[in-house]
Amino acid sequence: MEPVQIVSALRKHAPLALAHIILGAIIGLTIALLSPPVYSSQAKALVAAEGGDGTRSVSSASSVITTIMPTLVEIGTSQSVVDQVAASTGIERSKVAGAVTLSTPTSSLIIDVTARASSPQEAQAIAQGEVNALRDAVSEMSIQKEEVTLTLSDLDRASLPTSPSGPSRTRYALVGAVAGAILGVVTALLMSKLNPAAAQENARGVTDDTNDLGLAVVTDIGGVSGAAGVGRAGVVGPARAGRRASGAPPTMPLSYHPTGSGGSPSAPLT
Repeated sequence: MEPVQIVSALRKHAPLALAHIILGAIIGLTIALLSPPVYSSQAKALVAAEGGDGTRSVSSASSVITTIMPTLVEIGTSQSVVDQVAASTGIERSKVAGAVTLSTPTSSLIIDVTARASSPQEAQAIAQGEVNALRDAVSEMSIQKEEVTLTLSDLDRASLPTSPSGPSRTRYALVGAVAGAILGVVTALLMSKLNPAAAQENARGVTDDTNDLGLAVVTDIGGVSGAAGVGRAGVVGPARAGRRASGAPPTMPLSYHPTGSGGSPSAPLT
């Protein structure tokens, strides 16, 4: 379709597209309202390297960051850890799998644990069970060529959520509105495609409106030039235009002959 045809189709079916947008937003909001609430629990833990004398080794921190932390994130979502969390919390494995998100800030020994569930108690239990499972995994790790022991200690224990974190009603409504807008545009174009005669008539109307606008602009420019007295062909000066508009007869030239000159009487003075 030509751009003019697309514009005319959207202009003709604008109410239909708007109805799709409103309907999509309503459907998205309804889905958010009917979906079960989701609660999120957060926990933080610190990975430390302790030497043989019980002191924490600062020199091993860089080795832990570069080698242990990425591996710990991968271990936290492994099948063995999921099974261990499900066994320790008594929650179904299907609910634990995919409910945990692990992340580590850049150049940090801190690991962030986020667990999502349909109830606050389940979210808290899964987050704390994940930290405990990671603690067991860290205790079995070691750094080569260094006599240090890795430990995982709690910084912030798993929190008990007081309000749901999702689903977001605003986000669902926006997604529904965007989907409705796309569907409305496609429907408008299909309707114009199925009825090409009406689409061509609307496109011709858009072109005529554009031409009329250009003609009006040219006429206005010509009127301004005539009012200024520009000597161009086809432009009538203001004085002549006034006479023609009022219908007054043109004035006759003055003529005078003195008595006795033998001439015929002149026309009356005007």
